[in-house]
Amino acid sequence: MIEWVDYDNAEYYVGKIGSAKFEINSGVGGMFGATFSFAGDCYPILSTAKTVAEAKRFCEWLARGYGLDTAKVG
Repeated sequence: MIEWVDYDNAEYYVGKIGSAKFEINSGVGGMFGATFSFAGDCYPILSTAKTVAEAKRFCEWLARGYGLDTAKVG
């Protein structure tokens, strides 16, 4: 399960599962962007999510694709 931390309701969330790290932040036009860090590499992965929940679901899907043990993301 990805464990998310909301930094003072600033629309900046950090999620960790094992050695992988996801960061979600608000971007231009109310869309949310995300980055994925794993095995020493960092990738921009999302720029079109309209809600934090949508961005979290996408991150969960990506984590499963990498074989990381994920459960429902809240």
